[in-house]
Amino acid sequence: MKYKEYKTIQLSNGASIKIIEDDRFNSIIFQTIYRVKITCKEDLLKCELLVSLLKRSTEKYKSTRDYYMKLNSLYNLKINIHFRLINDYLILLFTMNVLNSSIIGENIFIECLNLLKQAIYNPNIIDGCFDNDDFDRSKRSKIESIVTRNADKRNIAFDKVVNKIAPNSHLSYSVNLSVDDCEKIKNEEIVSFYRYVLENAIIDMYYGGVESELVLKLITEVFYSLPNLTKYPIALPKPIDLVNKTDIIYENITNEFIIMTFNTYININSKLYNSMIFLDHLFGATHYSLLNQKIREELNLAYSIHSYINNEIGLLVIVGEVLKDKNEIVINEVNNLLASIINGEFSDELMELVRKDILNRIQDIYDSLSMKVNKIVMDDLYCKNVSLYDVINKYKSIKKQDIIEVAKILKHNYTLIMKEKI
Repeated sequence: MKYKEYKTIQLSNGASIKIIEDDRFNSIIFQTIYRVKITCKEDLLKCELLVSLLKRSTEKYKSTRDYYMKLNSLYNLKINIHFRLINDYLILLFTMNVLNSSIIGENIFIECLNLLKQAIYNPNIIDGCFDNDDFDRSKRSKIESIVTRNADKRNIAFDKVVNKIAPNSHLSYSVNLSVDDCEKIKNEEIVSFYRYVLENAIIDMYYGGVESELVLKLITEVFYSLPNLTKYPIALPKPIDLVNKTDIIYENITNEFIIMTFNTYININSKLYNSMIFLDHLFGATHYSLLNQKIREELNLAYSIHSYINNEIGLLVIVGEVLKDKNEIVINEVNNLLASIINGEFSDELMELVRKDILNRIQDIYDSLSMKVNKIVMDDLYCKNVSLYDVINKYKSIKKQDIIEVAKILKHNYTLIMKEKI
């Protein structure tokens, strides 16, 4: 087995591509990423509709049926299109997953590359608009998802928390989308937005699988006009410090709902990030965590309770669906558990259980080509350069004192309690 983290190769067309080499798989992954700034929630909505439209058809294959039949005819070629937001940057990702060229042959591989290129640069646009039926379906689907999301009372609580701790940030874009916002979007606006993306984006390229001069040559020939890979840092937002503020809202619910946030001042680029992830697993992110075992299993105060880390803005978030009139007891128990961690009152056995769990998840990255490519992509987007070997060694070396030190940094920021409307 031959394995390297990655290497960067300069193609003859002037573009750069990162190679994540691994000969254990019969397939290859080729990914192009478009990064561009956005400024408002309408841009996010346009992007969501755009991704839905790009998945449906191309200029040549105008119906979804014809497009997917073509994908299937190319040895079940998979072209995935999705996006994510990092601060005020839109990251639009096009991923091709196909058997490598030594199995399907050079001509079929060229067809696969050309179909990916069509999906990116030749969508089904006629007279300045996407296909109207496709546009109407995508719009209806988005409206239905907004209605469904808003029907869940817990989302009201999440939205309020986001607007409190990170107003006017990219985190607030998705939570503040409404049906009216979607109704107002016109077909021509999606086309204009996509042109803006293609004309202004910085483009990165990634290739995972067996390195092949033929494959790189074909990628160069098909994507001949891509610009150079360009690096730039993405500044991460910081949460507003609300200093122990608590709000109570009332909705038509049966059980009570609690969200607590703690400033960690540790984001994904911090040296203490791995220790904070370790703390999160120990505290509330797993079924064996202190939160779950104490509050749910032992005291029977909650139907569910867990924690997670928002790694962009450095927040530890605790979410609990608790029994009626038990929210104050739960909040006190949460604070007591954090105090016990600071005092080192957790077992070595729990430490080792967390360590094994995290290391097993890292092993899953080794065993998946797509996860390995995604790891390198995310490292690039966050301007990190840490190999999997280094990550493993960091988690292996974390000690009890490291967990205590990051727990001391936590500062309670905001609590939202949702209670039954009387």
